[in-house]
Amino acid sequence: MTKIKKAVRKTLGFALIELLVVISIIAILAAMLLSALPQARAATTDIVCINNMRQIASAMRMYADDYGGVVPFVSMKPHKTAYKMLYDTGYITNRDVLYCPNLPPRNWQQAQEISGDPYNSGIGMVYPAELLPGYYSWSADINYLYLNLGKIKYPDFLVMLADSIGKGQVNGAWSDTAPPQQLGVFYWYKTTNAREPADNGIIHLRHSGKANVAFADGHVESLDVAGFQKVLTIEPPCSPGSAGSPKWATGWVSNEDRTVVQVFP
Repeated sequence: MTKIKKAVRKTLGFALIELLVVISIIAILAAMLLSALPQARAATTDIVCINNMRQIASAMRMYADDYGGVVPFVSMKPHKTAYKMLYDTGYITNRDVLYCPNLPPRNWQQAQEISGDPYNSGIGMVYPAELLPGYYSWSADINYLYLNLGKIKYPDFLVMLADSIGKGQVNGAWSDTAPPQQLGVFYWYKTTNAREPADNGIIHLRHSGKANVAFADGHVESLDVAGFQKVLTIEPPCSPGSAGSPKWATGWVSNEDRTVVQVFP
């Protein structure tokens, strides 16, 4: 009987050690999994952003194919943004694709809640007047600026869409105290007046030091500072209103913390 008790104790003792080892292994694996979750979540939203941008670029190119090579970009009238025109004409059917999920507003519903004009927020379009004369045109009858895709010399180097960031809104009004949000337009130049791109829209390197970008030929890439420096040497920004004799403008992008970096010249 004593021998049996000793054997049982020995077995129980061994099982307890095993249990502690298993618990330790589970704890280590759980810690590893928890540390990997933010990276996995970021990778997922990066993919969603790229896919959304690809769908917008495709919609813009289909519109251009149907309308003589031009695509709407921006209107000088409220609630007449290019995104609204693309949605109203059926080239975009899901308005959630207009947004990057990494920065508010992350979808159409959130845009309606925080923005006075939901179509004016989202993935940024380049401001056409900062492109070479001839790359854009003005339609006075409907008050729209158009991008002439067929006239772009190097469409695989012209940045058409990009992650953007700018001044936030509170109850539909722009506010200096509101958290920043993504805007539906971005500017290359940096000034000291009210059109400061850090307020009105600037490319934002929020995907691990990169920004997702769609080019005029429809392809999408993730660019860092060096990448922007490369593409802008081929298709540089111009000073607004420099028709006839283009004057090259400086180009700026924003780091994730909103510090700006000059990428051209």
